[in-house]
Amino acid sequence: MFSETISKESSYKMKQVWKTREEQMMQVRKKYYQQFMDLFNQWDLERQKYKKQQENIMSIFKQQKMMLRQCKIKHNQRVKLIVQMVTRYIQILKNMDGKNNLHTASFIELKKEIAEYQKKYMMETQQQEIANIRKSLQSILFDDSLKN
Repeated sequence: MFSETISKESSYKMKQVWKTREEQMMQVRKKYYQQFMDLFNQWDLERQKYKKQQENIMSIFKQQKMMLRQCKIKHNQRVKLIVQMVTRYIQILKNMDGKNNLHTASFIELKKEIAEYQKKYMMETQQQEIANIRKSLQSILFDDSLKN
């Protein structure tokens, strides 16, 4: 009878220890499960935020590219107009004074200078536009990095 009582008590204590251990394991699992879920949710939010920022940057880049194309088209049109005007002017002067080669030579030289000025103007304008694009992209990148 004594053995049986000890056996029952031992069995009861073992069940209690086992039950307590299972409860502790469940609590640990729940705790770490919640931590992992929070971490994965945070990671997913950051991934979505990164994707949105990437889309915004690509949109801005496309806008800048389109603006650069439009500016280039306008500049080419202006250069063509200037060349046409100079050509007409030279033709009119040639017609007025066809015998005077001095005027013709000076206007040819003037035409060359205007062409050089046009090239210089286009280069400066393109450099300014590229600098503006870089500044805007840098400000976007730094603004986004500061927000994070």
